[in-house]
Amino acid sequence: MLQQKSTGKPYVLDIPIYIKTEKGVTKEIFKMNKNKQGHYFEIGENIKEVVVDPFYDVFRLLDPKEVPPALSKIWASKKNIIILPKKASDDKSKIYADFAQKWIENDKDDFKIVFDSDIKTLPKEETAWII
Repeated sequence: MLQQKSTGKPYVLDIPIYIKTEKGVTKEIFKMNKNKQGHYFEIGENIKEVVVDPFYDVFRLLDPKEVPPALSKIWASKKNIIILPKKASDDKSKIYADFAQKWIENDKDDFKIVFDSDIKTLPKEETAWII
């Protein structure tokens, strides 16, 4: 019997269940759609072990190192630094500066603009936008 601890409407979950017998391991998928639910599997052999969600795939929190990079993460950043190239030509330098300024004017987040020559390492507490 498996139970969801939520008090609201139950989630529909595909829960992996591994069943070990003398002949090997069988993977079954238990489709759970109720707060409390049981299920029977016909195996036909002596069961040695049953493991529910052995790889913790159902509702586990990912370590930050496991989360792939995504633009949505940096678009939502509240602290930002825009890094402009110091050695850009005058024409390009003006275009970059105008772009950065318009971006700042249209965004409510915290931005600062620096030149690449003014920093030694990328900041850890800010999202760096390198132009």
